Amino acid sequence: VRFHRDLDILKRGNDYPYAYLKISDGCNRNCTYCSIPSIRGQFRSRNIDSILREAEFLAQNGKKEIILVSQEATMYGHNYDRDNRPDIIKLLSELEKVKGIEWIRLMYLHPAKLIEKLIDYIVSEDNKTLNYFDLPLQHINNDILKRMNRVVTRDKIEKLLGYIRDKSSESVIRTTFIVGFPGETKAQFEDLSQFITEFQFDRLGVFGYSLESDTPAGQMVEQVPEDIIAERSDRLMTTQLDIAFEKNNSLIGTTQSVIIDRVNEDGTAVGRSYADCPEVDQEIFVNGVNIEIGDICSVRIDNPDGYDLIGTKN
Repeated sequence: VRFHRDLDILKRGNDYPYAYLKISDGCNRNCTYCSIPSIRGQFRSRNIDSILREAEFLAQNGKKEIILVSQEATMYGHNYDRDNRPDIIKLLSELEKVKGIEWIRLMYLHPAKLIEKLIDYIVSEDNKTLNYFDLPLQHINNDILKRMNRVVTRDKIEKLLGYIRDKSSESVIRTTFIVGFPGETKAQFEDLSQFITEFQFDRLGVFGYSLESDTPAGQMVEQVPEDIIAERSDRLMTTQLDIAFEKNNSLIGTTQSVIIDRVNEDGTAVGRSYADCPEVDQEIFVNGVNIEIGDICSVRIDNPDGYDLIGTKN
């Protein structure tokens, strides 16, 4: 599969120390709410060599963190011949060798395809791949999961999450959920709400179901009224707000490794720990001297600031 990329475009004229690197395109899943397969086509992986060349180019242009994006990272290599098929672990292990790249962040792990071998690799302290699991679950009620065609059950999800937490207490789990899927009852929503309260996700996003007319879900009866969808979304985000604030409070006094994304005019630096993906997760405001974009600093966390944190460079 050939992916035509103009490497000069990848500089994007910014000074951010991170860059997104696409490893595949398309999707073979048939989630009933999603139109991506009809837009992007079937799943196809990029050649490892082309990905490595792009990663090397990014490193040579000052990028220290690469964020691997796709419709489903866990499917990487699926479209290659079975006898000569790379997988996501092979790709990660090759990217580890790229000089200048310090952090590798893997995005979008489908719960139906996430295997223990990959989890073991991610939680290992001996590599550059961050202990960060972007694991969109979408729901927890079995009836809703079936109607979504997620090809996974609540039992499977709970075992998967338990395995990750058991393997490493430092694992950060980010997920997303959809509320108001056609036919979602109050009881099914309560299943989801209780699950979020009990599991205490590190990072969580909530999306109200949005009807796509060209999808199977768009043709389903019992579409949930928009006001109920908004109410359910707000309730889950309020629940997660309390969880997020409590987790931030637990970090006060700890020392975190922080990559600096930008430095403001007042000298305050803004960065992230391994637990945070740019644009979707929280930030850490860092006080100190001689801090530059791209530095990976040791930072003592002093105070929370809502979803964000404030710290001092050691």
